Amino acid sequence: MKVLYSRVSTLNQNTSRQHHNKSFDLLIQDKCSGAIPFFDRPNGKRISELISNDSITSFHIHSIDRLGRGLLNILETMNVLHENGIPIVISDLGLTTLVDGKVSATTQMIVSLLGTISELNRENIRIRILEGVEVAKLRGKYLGRQRGSHESVDKFLLKPKSKKIKTFIDKGYSIREIT
Repeated sequence: MKVLYSRVSTLNQNTSRQHHNKSFDLLIQDKCSGAIPFFDRPNGKRISELISNDSITSFHIHSIDRLGRGLLNILETMNVLHENGIPIVISDLGLTTLVDGKVSATTQMIVSLLGTISELNRENIRIRILEGVEVAKLRGKYLGRQRGSHESVDKFLLKPKSKKIKTFIDKGYSIREIT
């Protein structure tokens, strides 16, 4: 079975650009952080079961960072797929990781390089967020939580973000998917 895996980081994002004009037998989507180890994701477990049942003949992703945002996680995921003889097709690169059952050194190098860039990008985002918080603090715009301040449960539940979370819970999303 030809499986296409797509992932976005938040529930508000759309995966359609990752599978537009692609032919596959099964589409599996996750809406979670790429920092979560692949097989710990909600649908990572489903993929693991498909691997165990020898159901997957090829595993397709739009880009390498869909597997993860850390090089080690990406390589571990690829290793599990390769040990089971499953080639990974990376569509934005036009690359297939297994040729005649073997990973080429060139493919390994490209994946390692892109995984490292993905890791660097995630770290840069984190640094920019922390810098922004520091600047906001200096300007008095970011005050953080006031010591000793308490908010009633009713007031908390009336906040737009809290209402949105409640709708996701009512729809049956797991806490991990919501976060």
